[in-house]
Amino acid sequence: RFNKYSDHLIFEGANEELGDRLNDSIYSNGYSTTDKQGDVAIGGNLKTADKYKMANEINQKFVDIVRATGGNNVKRQLLIAGYNTDIDKTIDSRFKMPADIDGNGKDKLSVSVHYYSPSTYCIAEDPKNSWGYDADWGTDEQVAALHADFDKMSVFTKEGYGVIIGEYGVCSSSKYGIPNFFKEVATYGK
Repeated sequence: RFNKYSDHLIFEGANEELGDRLNDSIYSNGYSTTDKQGDVAIGGNLKTADKYKMANEINQKFVDIVRATGGNNVKRQLLIAGYNTDIDKTIDSRFKMPADIDGNGKDKLSVSVHYYSPSTYCIAEDPKNSWGYDADWGTDEQVAALHADFDKMSVFTKEGYGVIIGEYGVCSSSKYGIPNFFKEVATYGK
C-alpha cells in the first residue's frame, strides 16, 4: 500500500513489545487483559535467550516482508525495535540487527530505543512509591549518566546503523528540570 510513498515515510516493525513482553499472559480472547468470563491466562515460558532469539527473528521477518513489497520499500529507512527498546538490553550481544537486502548496506536500518531514565525522575509520580522518586533533574551526575547511556549506542553507529530515540519524557509536569532534561536528551542525542 505504501511502496510508492517517498522516503519521508519510515516503517517501524514493533515497539516495546519485542523483548520481555513476548512472555505476556494471553487470555482466550487473545488479549493480555482478562475477558468477561474471567478465563485463566496462559503465560509465556520463554527463557531470556529465547526471547532475544524471537525478537531477532521478528525483526528479520519485518525487514524481509517490507523489502519484498517492492517500489520505494526496497530502499526505505526501516526502524528496528531494540530489545524492550531499552538501551542496556539492546546493546546486549544477544540482540542482533537484521540483515538487509544486497545493495542496502547498513545505512537503511536504524535501531529504536526509548529513554525514561532515571525512572525515579521520568516515570515515578508518587514520592512514596517503593522504588524511589526524584523531583528534580540536572545535576552533573545525572547529565553524565545520560551521556554514558547514549554513548553505549555507539556499538550501532560504529557499524553504520542509525539510532533513533523514539520516545523520551517525564510523566509529571510538576517536576523541576524538565526543560533541561528535554534539551539534554535532544542535544546530546543529536
